[in-house]
Amino acid sequence: PWEFGSDLHLAYGFTESKERTFTFSIDVFNLFNFQAVTATDEVYTNSTAVPTTGSLANLKDSSGNPIYRNQVNPNFGNPVHYQSPRTIRFGVRVTF
Repeated sequence: PWEFGSDLHLAYGFTESKERTFTFSIDVFNLFNFQAVTATDEVYTNSTAVPTTGSLANLKDSSGNPIYRNQVNPNFGNPVHYQSPRTIRFGVRVTF
């Protein structure tokens, strides 16, 4: 799946005196709060398996024995990481 990020930075500054300025800012990361899946569990089994060109149902371990359903990772193919949610940061900068 594709991942889209849109960030926003707004700042307002003013000068108090010749030597001193203030800047107030706000940053919004992931403005539209997209939370797409960015990674899935790709570990099919924790058993030592022999490479195959066929279906995963025909997978065999290093001894030639079939890998049974109870040896398969139950989380295989499920999301494990999502795009970071919306985050807001406020800032104040004083220059003198």
